[in-house]
Amino acid sequence: MVIIGIKDGVVELCVSVNDLETLSEMYPEHQLLEQAGSENIGWTYDGTTFTPPQG
Repeated sequence: MVIIGIKDGVVELCVSVNDLETLSEMYPEHQLLEQAGSENIGWTYDGTTFTPPQG
């Protein structure tokens, strides 16, 4: 599965993992979610919707 890590409303991490628990221990300050679409590093997240970076 591909997991994205969100910190302060910005996706900072995108990684394929088999063990979510280990990733949670490594990045306790991030909200970890399974990637649902094409959201990736630099996208913003307001708690409901992902928005791609501008530019």
